[in-house]
This record gives sequence, structure tokens and C-alpha cells, in this order.
Amino acid sequence: MPTRSVSATLATALLTLPAFGQILPGHSIAVVRVTGQPGEMYDIDHEAGTASQLVLSAALAAETPNCVLMDNAATGFVGTSPAGTGNVYSIVVAGNTVIESQLNTTATAGANVAQLVHVGTRIYFCTQDAGGALGILQSVPDTGGPVTTELDLSTLGATGLANACCAIGTYVYVATFNSSPANSATSPGEIFVYDTVSSTGQLVMNLPPGGFAPLGNPWNTGIVNMVQDPQAPGMLVLQGVYGDILHVDPATPASVTSSVWTGVMNAGGNALASGSVDSFAFDPVAGDWIVGTREGTIERWVGDQQAEDKIVGLGTNPTATSNRVAGLHYFPVSTTPADVSYGLGCEGNEGWTPTDSSFGAPVAGSTGFRFGLFSANPGDLVVLLLDFQNVTIGGVPLPADLTGLGAPGCFVRTGNLFSQFLVTGGSGAGGGQATIPLALPANMTGLSFYRQWAELQATPTNGLGIVVSNARQLTVL
Repeated sequence: MPTRSVSATLATALLTLPAFGQILPGHSIAVVRVTGQPGEMYDIDHEAGTASQLVLSAALAAETPNCVLMDNAATGFVGTSPAGTGNVYSIVVAGNTVIESQLNTTATAGANVAQLVHVGTRIYFCTQDAGGALGILQSVPDTGGPVTTELDLSTLGATGLANACCAIGTYVYVATFNSSPANSATSPGEIFVYDTVSSTGQLVMNLPPGGFAPLGNPWNTGIVNMVQDPQAPGMLVLQGVYGDILHVDPATPASVTSSVWTGVMNAGGNALASGSVDSFAFDPVAGDWIVGTREGTIERWVGDQQAEDKIVGLGTNPTATSNRVAGLHYFPVSTTPADVSYGLGCEGNEGWTPTDSSFGAPVAGSTGFRFGLFSANPGDLVVLLLDFQNVTIGGVPLPADLTGLGAPGCFVRTGNLFSQFLVTGGSGAGGGQATIPLALPANMTGLSFYRQWAELQATPTNGLGIVVSNARQLTVL
């Protein structure tokens, strides 16, 4: 290993570059595992809806970047998952190039560095080894140095692979991946906690089965990512590979405080009709989760709904399912809620629910902001309802229940002072999409209005032949 310090190596690299770049607000940095090819990284522009590939060294790409954690818009860390043992790198984003410097000066315990967490001056992570160890929690100094083995989860009875970790204060939490049919006696999903002060660990809880239940047979959640709840400090949010999102109170006795499944129950018997996932990050402006899929796409989770395939084109393998967005880190435009969903929609064709999710944040002066509708039926006529109030529509108090008109579970939640019709593009079940640009003049700061989409179905799924999206309140920042 080189003897130069990490900071000296990065400083030298920066001085040799013509310009310094960073990941901008409203963008994400993502790592993508590409089957049969070196790993890749991308800069995702959530307003433009595009993903630009970053330049990696051949050595870093060959190790398959598997997770990313940023300290700021220019510097952070990447974990890798090569065929042998994984490594941890510090990185600098300079222009469109990622410059890496290896942190661990000794070998890690195995492969698959799946998530990183920064506590104090150390980076914590888990790996699994070929000898059967389900998960070894380790750490390395954030300036580089030898790896310290913190905890072997098998000594605490772990049955799944250690696959996700996050921190609350000085406590590091680890969740295990078990995606098999649920068996709470022998193979549940689990959460463990490690006290970095006392160097002790314990089982927090076994997790209940998730929402994926093909033919009525529930499966475990298969936890792939976890964070401290950005809206409730001291709580955990866990992401499951098949579309589960769990909120957990880790305090004794630990409990799941809420659990929703964002997948789709189709006519084939409760089978998953949407893709599996690998990573997520919270958008405080929209109050939604940005999700990296195992199909090279970015979708949004809005409650138990999905804005399916919102951004595509991550990964260079021509087969979509050979591109896994294994990790991402999002830089919000603001931490102020400003485009927030306040009511869910109702199911349409093939079990999909039309889902409102805009491109970008509603910032005064923006010319790129766009309304968006996703997970609709392709080729259907849709109408966007806009108003400055959500109290009445045509003299009827809101929300207006459409059950009596033949659309059970559907509610109109906003007025229709303005409306715009268009036809959804896209293809396949849940692939219908529509967008409407909205320039936001600089003098609009503080203006609030409400919106909701209605879909007029070519193939009706209810007596009215209309389903609706979630509604949103927008306040211009």
C-alpha cells in the first residue's frame, strides 16, 4: 500500500485538474453494478430527468462500486464488491471525474461492502466472507488506516446477510438481507445494534414478513438499505428489495411503527409487477423517497404508490435488468417541504395507481420545473386539475368521494380553476407517463396552489371509468 496520506493524494489530484466540480443541489450521485462489465457511477439531474456517466479509473471500476456516502457535494466515500474482498475508498468529484484513494490499509473480512456510515472519525461497514460468515461489522479511520473488526453478527445468532447499516448518535444499526419465503422461526429479517462506545452489540428485533406475497405466500423483506428517519430523529427507515418501506422504533421494546408495500398486486395472484430495488434517499422538498432499482432506473415512492421508471438510462448494459442502482446519495435543493402529497390516489389498470411526482423543486425563477404523472395506463386521456384552494369543487366540499359515481376509493382533493388535458405516452402496464412544463417567475415566492391528475380510462376498472392520482400542495420556494 502507498504510504502517502489520503488527504495528500487527493490534494495532488485536484491540483492537476483544470476545474473543480461537485454534485449540484437537486442531483444525486449513484453507483451502478453492471452485469458482465466494470462498475459505473452517475450524476443524476432530477429536474432534467437525466443521468450522466462519471469517469472512473479502471481500477475502481473493476472493483465494482457498490455503495456511496458523501460528506459534502465534492467529497465522500465508496465501498466496493469485487470477487475477493471489498475495499473502502475516499473520493473527490472533480469535473465529471471521480478520484479515489483507498482507505483500508489491511484487508476487509470479505466482499460486498453494501452501505457505509460515518460515525466520529471512522467509517463503519459490513462484509460477508466465503467461509460462511453472514456479516462482519468493521470500521476504518476516515483518513485511512487498518481495518478494525467490531462485531461478528453470527455470535448474536444472525440468520441473514448483513446488508445495510446506519447510525443514530454513537450507535450503529445493521439490518440483514433475507428475501426467501417468510419463516419467522428460522430465517427472519433482523436488526442489530452496535454501541461504538462500549464495543458491544445485541439483537434489536426480528422483522415481520413484507408485502410481497405471491399466491398468498408472504416473503421476508430482504433489507437492502436503511437510514435514520429524516423526519423523526431516533427512528429508523428500512428499504426492502421488493418494495417494502418500514419505519422502526429501535428503543426497547423495538417495534415496527409503520409498514407499507409499494409493489403492485396484479391479476396473476398477488405477484410483484414492479421491479426490485437496491437503494433509496429522502427528498425533503417532496416528502418522497428517491429509489434506485435493479432495472437501471430511478423511481419515486409516494406513500404506498410508485412513480415508476421516472428516470431511465443508468447502466450501459442493453438489458435493463443487468443494471443495478446499488447506492445513491441525494443533495436536496432545500430542506423545506414545498411540493408535498396530501392524499393518495386509487388503483387503475393492472393494479397501478396514477402517481404525481414532479421534476425538480418549485424554486422561483426556475425554467425547468415540470409536473409529472407516472404509473398510469399508456394512451389514456388525463387531465391535470389546478387551483389555489382545495375546499370545494363545483360547490361540493372536498375531498369529494367518487364511490357513489362508481369509483370506490377515489377522491377528488383539489379544485379545478385551471385544467389541462393530454394523452399519456409510454408502454406496458404502469408505463403511462405525462409531463407539463411550468416556468416559475422570480416574483412567485410564497405562492401556494393545489393539483391532482384524473385518468379517463380507455379500459375502465370501475363503473365511472376514472381513477385519480395523489394530490399535492405546492408552495414556491
